[in-house]
Amino acid sequence: DEEIEISKRQEDIIKQIFIDPTGHHTIVSLSNGDNYYLHSRSTRPKKFSKLSGCLECIAFDRRQITESSTKNFLACTSTGCIYEICLDSSGKEKNCQLVFQLEDAIAITSIHFDSINSNNDGIFVMLATTQPTRLYHFLGGSTLSQVFANYVKEKEKPEFQELPGEIARAELLYFDTANSNQNKSPNQFQKSFALMSQIGIYQGSIVFRENAGAIRDSVTIEAHILPYSDSPKPEGFDESPLSIAATKLHFLTLQYDKLVCLSRLNGSIVQEEMLPVADGNGIGLIHDSARGSIWMYTDTYIYQIIIVNEDKHVWSIYLEKALSGDERMFETAYNHCKNPDEQLQVM
Repeated sequence: DEEIEISKRQEDIIKQIFIDPTGHHTIVSLSNGDNYYLHSRSTRPKKFSKLSGCLECIAFDRRQITESSTKNFLACTSTGCIYEICLDSSGKEKNCQLVFQLEDAIAITSIHFDSINSNNDGIFVMLATTQPTRLYHFLGGSTLSQVFANYVKEKEKPEFQELPGEIARAELLYFDTANSNQNKSPNQFQKSFALMSQIGIYQGSIVFRENAGAIRDSVTIEAHILPYSDSPKPEGFDESPLSIAATKLHFLTLQYDKLVCLSRLNGSIVQEEMLPVADGNGIGLIHDSARGSIWMYTDTYIYQIIIVNEDKHVWSIYLEKALSGDERMFETAYNHCKNPDEQLQVM
């Protein structure tokens, strides 16, 4: 094991650590607003010269990043600033510029971006803020700076959805949806998102359309709230989790003392596991995008969450939807059956 010193001042406290999907690039943000870069082949962190402020979240470009360069990525601060940054393996700031600042100086705690079509001539950015809990999205040109340039030039305010209640730290997930492109036209593809709020998980889909004409017409967002529980709670009771993660068919929500598995299809609680006192209090859930694994960490241990046979009862959920009036779900229910007995119930 090797210990790397970030700062010699005892009063400096590490607030956030960000590692890119390849594991080669690490960015460390201190509580005093100083930020450092460290490459996997180096033991000497380099301080940013053009970036100041406590970083809350980072979105790397998984398709472009290499061992020798971070390529252009987005970094957000606790005061609503969005930076576009590019570093080489020595920590040299090839690019570090403020591209946008929210009208309200609120913390941006999650951010993601994606190309809106196969030609890479448009980029979609989605981010979440905390206190208040808001979901913003931006749409624009073929580079990250161009996405925000139109909003700055035209003094156009980005669209956002504000959710009621307050949460310590809003988390936004952005992910592929299993079988999301079935029944879609060849010129469409779909992604999913989920925002952790006080009242529930604000989940939905983003449909991207090729050749839509105006870029504003190329994206459609549909969403709804998935409550954390279907049972009534006393007034003022806060059941919002500390962290969330998504699997193919479920959401995982972490409380300080338990891990809960919710069905993404109907919101029912599928499983609930209490954390032993010896394991410490829950802190967060992390998705490893490189391996597709999910990890839970407490103030004492780190655990990998193993997902086994999660589609076991999916056929019955689709059957219930079909019997409730959505006849298209009969075929879906049949296709998810595991044995002839289940198929017979669907038929």
